[in-house]
Amino acid sequence: MTLVHHLNSPVSPDVLDALVLVAQQGAHKAARNQADAEEFSRVAQFIGAQLELQQQQPLQALETRLRSEDRRALAWYLNILRTLCGTVAVEDHMHHLVIIPLMVTPAQKGVLSLSSFTHEIAGALEHVLDLGEGSFELHPHGVSSAILFGLTPLRWHALASARQGFALPAAPFGRLGALVGRWHVELGDRARLSRKLLHAMQRTPALNAWKMRTEALTEEAALGARARIFPAMLLQDAFTLLRQVTFNTQLEQAARQHAQAKQLQWVWKDREGELHWKLRTAANELAAGEASFPDEPVEFIEQQLARAAQRLQLELLPPLKSP
Repeated sequence: MTLVHHLNSPVSPDVLDALVLVAQQGAHKAARNQADAEEFSRVAQFIGAQLELQQQQPLQALETRLRSEDRRALAWYLNILRTLCGTVAVEDHMHHLVIIPLMVTPAQKGVLSLSSFTHEIAGALEHVLDLGEGSFELHPHGVSSAILFGLTPLRWHALASARQGFALPAAPFGRLGALVGRWHVELGDRARLSRKLLHAMQRTPALNAWKMRTEALTEEAALGARARIFPAMLLQDAFTLLRQVTFNTQLEQAARQHAQAKQLQWVWKDREGELHWKLRTAANELAAGEASFPDEPVEFIEQQLARAAQRLQLELLPPLKSP
């Protein structure tokens, strides 16, 4: 079946069934480090056509089906969708949306305006990561996680496609969100196009100095609140990182408050995408919490729990059965 020949909204059941199967096959191959180029191409072709036609419903229909039927395939699909929304060819340039996660403590009740510092922050990051002079522009306000999670794929695609400026609302920042930028790379600059932002994860002295300076400027803008900057990343990597930060922060705070805790107990509600956890001694429950991971499969959750338990020196108990 030729998937891109069926682009009317809503997408037909036969096309949706075929897309679900392709996504499941692609996710299965990717999990085993096998080449998934054919599946990637078919789904990417479908996504690209919907973005060009500015049709949200078919994209949402496939996401909804995968969310209810196969979370591994959902994660595989969303990675492709967000890659295509955040990386767009515009004339002779490639535009990459860049997300720099940011946590501010205490939470900011108003707009977190960095308009006085955006040129310094952007220019310094261009230099540290060799992005190219004048190639990186930064939105003047911090963008809350609520807004980031609420933007549709079409809205992200429009942000990446714009030649200049950002159509993002100025809204209260809260505690967690991001600095949002756009990186313009000439299509002929193969070295930078292939490198993307992989080197942003390296803890070089220059990058550490940029991080500390950006945190200081953010704290000045936040009137003395404490700021923590995370590595710059492309759109497809940002959502899971923001959820990881929320979960780890809550768990670490509970562990500090209950130093006698020895065990980490958990249950995963797959349909809801919710992780429920408890800190315990052998005899008593000390603290409990929950974290939302609507896009991630259980294997990812297990990895996060294992790392957190090791870091906090807790015994990770086997999962409880979901009610």
